[in-house]
Amino acid sequence: PYFQIFWDRRLRALKAATESDLEIVDRFWNGFLDYSDWAQNWFDTYTLLQFKGDLSLEEGGPFADGEIINFLNALKDAGYDGEGEISFWQKGPSQTELNNWLNDTEDTYSEDYLKTCGYDEVDYAADKFNDFIDTVRTIEKEKLQKRWEYWLGWFYQDSGQQDYDAGTDNSYFAIFKRIVNGEPSKDFLGIYNWIGAINNVENKLGECRIDSNGNIANAPCKHSSPGQPDYYATIDKNTDDEFAAVRSRLYDIASHVLRFNGALWDLNRQINETMEQAIDLRIGNASLTGTNPITYSWSDSLGSHKVIVEVSNFNIPRTKTVERGNWWSGQSCTVMKKYKDETGENTWVRIRREDPDNRQVGILGFWRSGDAEGAIERTAHAAYSYDYVKLVK
Repeated sequence: PYFQIFWDRRLRALKAATESDLEIVDRFWNGFLDYSDWAQNWFDTYTLLQFKGDLSLEEGGPFADGEIINFLNALKDAGYDGEGEISFWQKGPSQTELNNWLNDTEDTYSEDYLKTCGYDEVDYAADKFNDFIDTVRTIEKEKLQKRWEYWLGWFYQDSGQQDYDAGTDNSYFAIFKRIVNGEPSKDFLGIYNWIGAINNVENKLGECRIDSNGNIANAPCKHSSPGQPDYYATIDKNTDDEFAAVRSRLYDIASHVLRFNGALWDLNRQINETMEQAIDLRIGNASLTGTNPITYSWSDSLGSHKVIVEVSNFNIPRTKTVERGNWWSGQSCTVMKKYKDETGENTWVRIRREDPDNRQVGILGFWRSGDAEGAIERTAHAAYSYDYVKLVK
């Protein structure tokens, strides 16, 4: 009975809430997603350089592994690759194997193929950080910073712990949480457990021996005892403590990721609060509440009624720049990502009406509505690709 009034009031309230949300988003973006400052200085320096290596500053220089990779490689070569050691990192994949996967347009090569070639947790983390940076660049390029409704679902999903545990929450919030804390059900250790494994190896190291030239002769090794002024644990012939340096890098990465996730959770909370204030409307015995789903409810002589409208958290197509090849022979391609849902399973609108069932309405007899629960529900699925959109069911 009050739907038209609700609709008018909601549009007015949403306009006010949207203006408030823009201020919230501006604070978040300028504080955490300003690519020229935070994203570049942190994600590039602390993740890509450390995980994937960097092109030498010398013209034509070789592609060199970063600090963390060199460290892990030294421990692997020394035989510390057993359970509780450096099992989370494997050598590879080679550039050819990686190109096979990157250039695959027929789904011939799966991630399982990469795993057999040495694709590991460290590679996964680097790729996800790289993907995140590319997403930030795309949002800035398309000037979508203020259109939070387009990108917030990529960053955070209100799916709950159950979806996270099931591995179906693929937001950056969930991905970064897995990278830091691990996912035991999938044998994914995560950064904190990488640090624990590095500590296990350090505890097993023997005492360093110095040769006649003053160099360490049996690296990796350690000298003295932890906590002592002259203590160090090293992977090479000098006395630099690479164990302490890599631990510091990893803790720094983890702390930045968790600080970002905290800000992201807070952004989602603030937006939800402003939206709930905007749409939580009540007149007499009727109300309009929720964001997704939205619930319109009212009461009459038969009892309580509801109409619930929900849409799926479908992926919005976007472009991504992919670097293929290597420093000697490579190319940069712009590809479209998440551009299709050929079956419509992930793109849908569901409408459900719930009415009192089996109620006496005088001489008309009993009121029957819908299924056994007094509900009528219909779901429409849309399939799409780069060249079509159609209703499939």
